[in-house]
Amino acid sequence: MLAIYPELLQLAAEKDIETLAIRARKYFCHEEEATKPQLDLLHLSQNIGIALKSSNHSFFATLVCVDKLGEFKVSGLINEAFTPTDQRFLLAHIIGHLFLHIIPKIAKSEIDGSIGFQESSCPLKLALSEAAHDIQEQEATDFALALLMPKGMFLRAQNKLRQVRNVANFFGLHPHAVELRHARLERGKGIIPNSFIMAEKLVEEEKSLKRQGAEIKTVQKKNIGKPLSVDSIKEEPRAKPLKNRGTIPPQPPTNDVRASLKKSPLPSSISHLKGMEKIRTIAKMIEEQKQNKEE
Repeated sequence: MLAIYPELLQLAAEKDIETLAIRARKYFCHEEEATKPQLDLLHLSQNIGIALKSSNHSFFATLVCVDKLGEFKVSGLINEAFTPTDQRFLLAHIIGHLFLHIIPKIAKSEIDGSIGFQESSCPLKLALSEAAHDIQEQEATDFALALLMPKGMFLRAQNKLRQVRNVANFFGLHPHAVELRHARLERGKGIIPNSFIMAEKLVEEEKSLKRQGAEIKTVQKKNIGKPLSVDSIKEEPRAKPLKNRGTIPPQPPTNDVRASLKKSPLPSSISHLKGMEKIRTIAKMIEEQKQNKEE
């Protein structure tokens, strides 16, 4: 009997394919088996409720869901002419169709009689060639990649095993599946590597930049609150003292003084005076004359 879980329905509706694939491992595998790199897809299919058969028909794979009086029966056919690695990818692909495109319709009661998918060409080759095909095929391929090579496990395998063939053997898949997984993950970052090796270089460059940034931040943190050295302190320029210029220079006589000098002749008592002393005396005399007139 086909089991339907609300969490898986929600993830399928949100198109969170990476998480959906991980949850499929969690729900339909034992704890130890769910963490194995080479997932037992036959056992997983049985736990989901898929009746699998091998066939030599002309199609690559087929998945059919039939409504029998309210009970849904799911059956799958995999072409036995393909290698075990290709059969694994085909099976993961049709399981993706089940979780993303069939079970949501069953939950909404949108199936009238039966529904199914038939793969007339290899999904892996289509994805690698980026040939035009519908969105459902792309989503099923993304699910297959995430189910067979979970992101965290895949990145760790890449860092340790380095070579694409070694990673492919680790997961029990064709090397083309490994290259496609790399391309899809890097495309999510906005970078599309031309090859597996280029993807490795991009990862190393990103790590190097992060280390450099961490080192700069560490140096900046160490300098916070650190006392300045004597050499680093610049002495402010001091104002130069004014030179002793003696008394304030005398101001020239005002217009009033000049006018008074023109009108009144100088008395003989000040004729012997010279310079500023003479001017001061005249100014004093003029001031006294003004005061006498006012009185």
